[in-house]
Amino acid sequence: MPDKTKIIACCLVLSAGSIGIADTVYQSTDKNGNPVFTDQPQPSSKPVELKPTNTTPGVTPVTGQPQSEATRFSGYSTVQLAVPSSIPNGLAPTTIGISIQPQLQPEHHWELLLDGQLQAEGQAASATIEQMARGDHQLQLQIIDRNGNPIGSSGPINIFVYWPSKNR
Repeated sequence: MPDKTKIIACCLVLSAGSIGIADTVYQSTDKNGNPVFTDQPQPSSKPVELKPTNTTPGVTPVTGQPQSEATRFSGYSTVQLAVPSSIPNGLAPTTIGISIQPQLQPEHHWELLLDGQLQAEGQAASATIEQMARGDHQLQLQIIDRNGNPIGSSGPINIFVYWPSKNR
């Protein structure tokens, strides 16, 4: 029976919190021995201690906004990454926008680094990272010459990655 009591108490807590009808919840036992929860005190009832509701603040991702400072080097006037400062679901693929001005030279390519580790490379205007671990990370873009040497990189971007809860 204790599990049934906990379930009923949980339902009452959730419904009371969502519509704001009860400040105190009381528990008593009916004539059949079943627990009864109410916001009206009864002669044999006892107040139930309710724990605070666990909440997480909402995240509003910023999309399409460059987060890195524009960097200039060796023939390029702008090298920027566009990525939200927080990733709401690191288990899902995340697309990173890449802006290079003037256009990337044919003999050059970019490399996208996550915490210093190569995640993607190419010449396209975006890259996708399939999955990221939960927590703080740093993204950076390097321009690589035909000999495989870096000729410059964007400023680092700090991001935070969330994972959906497994306790739902």
